[in-house]
Formats: sequence, C-alpha cells, structure tokens
Amino acid sequence: MERSTVILLAFGFPLAIVLGYFLSRFFADRKLKQAEIRVKDLTESAKREAENRKKESELAAKDLLIKMRQDFEKESKDKGFLKGVFG
Repeated sequence: MERSTVILLAFGFPLAIVLGYFLSRFFADRKLKQAEIRVKDLTESAKREAENRKKESELAAKDLLIKMRQDFEKESKDKGFLKGVFG
C-alpha cells in the first residue's frame, strides 16, 4: 500500500467517524427540539379546546336552568300556586 493511502486512512477514517458522530448529534437535537415544540403546541391547543368545551357546557346548563325556571313559573302561574306569593 502506498504511503499516502495509509496516511489518508489513518487520518481520514477517524475524522469521518468524529464528523459523523457530531452530525448525528446535531440532527438528533434538531429533531428533538421540533418534537418538543410540537408537543407544546398540541398541549396548548388541547387546553384551549377543553376550556372552550367547558364554557359551552356551562352556557348550555345556564340556558337549560333558565328554561326550566320559566317553565316552572308558567306552570305555577297557570295553576295559581304563585298567586299568594306574588300577588
């Protein structure tokens, strides 16, 4: 084997291994950061969606309560139950 080939292999091979290691670390870190950002976005989106559904449920419950109260008052008025109380 020629001397230049031996020198190239002696220095090139370890250099390639070190370079490959650092490149793989770079891309792995980059991919991890992207995944962390994605998780954060999904978590925030899920929290907003849960809060919106909670508010919708509360509004629906309040609307139902108002309707039930109005129905009760109407039935009570029709039957004369509230005459003595309000009038």
